[in-house]
Amino acid sequence: MATQLLDLCYKLSHDASPIVQGIGRQCLRTYDEFQGLRYAGLTNRDLGSLTDAAVDARAHEQTVRALLLDEAVIVVRALLPGGQPGAAVGPVPRGARHRVT
Repeated sequence: MATQLLDLCYKLSHDASPIVQGIGRQCLRTYDEFQGLRYAGLTNRDLGSLTDAAVDARAHEQTVRALLLDEAVIVVRALLPGGQPGAAVGPVPRGARHRVT
């Protein structure tokens, strides 16, 4: 899981869009082994930028890029207040229990 999250951040940091690159670099700088991206400081504005970039990628038939950005949107949405439970936010701390809904 952690490797996938870091890989996603790395790929975002090498995106064609400077805005997406900045989000990827921020994620790489703030990633924590135990907290994932929980404290990355991502905002609704970042979510909007990733969403817009995904729409643009689809409009230009950049399928692989669009899928990558879609994945990033899901991760960032889960990190924001009111995010979707059960989404990938990083490793589960030792001793924590999973809640089944």
